[in-house]
Amino acid sequence: RRLLLAGIVIFAVGSLLSGVAPNFGLLIAARAMQGVGAAFMMALTMAFVGAAFRRSGPEAQWVCSARCRRSAQPWG
Repeated sequence: RRLLLAGIVIFAVGSLLSGVAPNFGLLIAARAMQGVGAAFMMALTMAFVGAAFRRSGPEAQWVCSARCRRSAQPWG
């Protein structure tokens, strides 16, 4: 849980820095920071889905993660 929150904070700070970047170098560094935060969030979110559906079996985990990905597609 702490790592997920850290990922959210890293992503948010990277987004803020991307928005106020005065030059291209800082923009690239801020976007890389967003990537690190997103990597934390994606990996840990799938771990949380697996833990939530552990008793239901791997089929339920797959269906849940597939539906989450499908519902997120319209938003990019």
